[in-house]
Amino acid sequence: MNDLKMLMTSVWQHLIEKDDRTVVRDERHEANGKVAAFANAPHARLTMSASHTRNLGNFNSLKIEIGVDLPVMVDGIDKAQAVAAKWLQNTLENEFKKKGWP
Repeated sequence: MNDLKMLMTSVWQHLIEKDDRTVVRDERHEANGKVAAFANAPHARLTMSASHTRNLGNFNSLKIEIGVDLPVMVDGIDKAQAVAAKWLQNTLENEFKKKGWP
């Protein structure tokens, strides 16, 4: 019988806005959750993040970093990494589109 256990997962977003050398906004948002996994299967943790800094002109900039921390099956690390990388790329692009930047 395959018993289930709950494993922690999280997703985060960090925004840093600078004016010259002064940080004018520093926000971090995080969501935590749990996912079910088979207790007798080998697991690993996959943590990935992506960031992009946009020059806003006049020494102003905005940096957006997003990340994900997931439990994955050991034999599925490569597939999980590819899926996470695509999700990170899409999410980062969407955050900049929300701000009206291409």
